[in-house]
Amino acid sequence: VTNNSTKTLRFGTDIRLYNGDREIIPVAAQTAASELKQSAAIYLLYGLLTFTNVYKSETSNGVTTTETTPIGLAIGPPIAIGNIAVAGSANKKFKSELVDNDIWGRDIAAGQTIHGLVSVAEMGYNPLTIKLVNAN
Repeated sequence: VTNNSTKTLRFGTDIRLYNGDREIIPVAAQTAASELKQSAAIYLLYGLLTFTNVYKSETSNGVTTTETTPIGLAIGPPIAIGNIAVAGSANKKFKSELVDNDIWGRDIAAGQTIHGLVSVAEMGYNPLTIKLVNAN
């Protein structure tokens, strides 16, 4: 957003977001991060691999012997723990990105250009527009 006026403008007060002629009120960055974060609990399902075994059967002189090797403990928990850790880290980075780059409420000095994020809860595909509403 570039401020081409001669005064400082506040994004959200002087500059607002619209979807058609309907004003959009952004969602707080903290709320958006909470609503959109990955659920780490689903990765606990990898724990079911704990019960995985490898079976090896041999037949010698008409007698079949089966050897069982439990490999699940080496597979399930590490995958589950690894995915939970990665999801937690990604959620933390995502929240930080939303909060650190939130432009809602920021002042834009005359001639200044700012870049950032605004979280909106919209279901449509209409383009967002910004409008200057306080031209005083």
